[in-house]
Amino acid sequence: MSNEVLEHAVSELALKLLAHREHSARELRTKLRQRIEKRRDRFPQGNVPQAIAAVLADFTDKHYIDDGRFALALARQRRTRRHYGDARIRRDLKQRGIDGSMADRALLELPDSGEAIQAALRSYVARRGEPRRIEDLQRIYRFLVRLGHAPADVRQRLAPYFKKLEARSRTRTALRGKRKA
Repeated sequence: MSNEVLEHAVSELALKLLAHREHSARELRTKLRQRIEKRRDRFPQGNVPQAIAAVLADFTDKHYIDDGRFALALARQRRTRRHYGDARIRRDLKQRGIDGSMADRALLELPDSGEAIQAALRSYVARRGEPRRIEDLQRIYRFLVRLGHAPADVRQRLAPYFKKLEARSRTRTALRGKRKA
């Protein structure tokens, strides 16, 4: 009887957590355990790990929690709002308890990372201005790689900026040569 009461209390807490946002099963298990330990006096006596497992199984059966759905939602949010690359998204999913194959499936559903690189690049340039020196491009390169984009893809997207700087440099050199003559 007391475990049923505990399960009901755990279920209510889990619903409150899920009302705020989607959670992976591991993430929800961790939060439930932490909240119950923190406020043990507010929960009925019983086997807490067993109650959490029962609630998670019930919620999975009812599709209240679905790691595949969670993985796709998080991956989309990271790609569209934060402009993360595949590596960073994969790492974030792993930290939340999503296995590699499920992360790969979620990444397949996303738009090409090239669009995310361009969006991050536009955002960076809007905040800091057009790159004027090679050091600026190196800083942008490191920024984009930290976002989880493949270095080769970043170099490809930055190529027009490198060409612009190179052309500017040749123009300056040519102008200096005319002045000396």
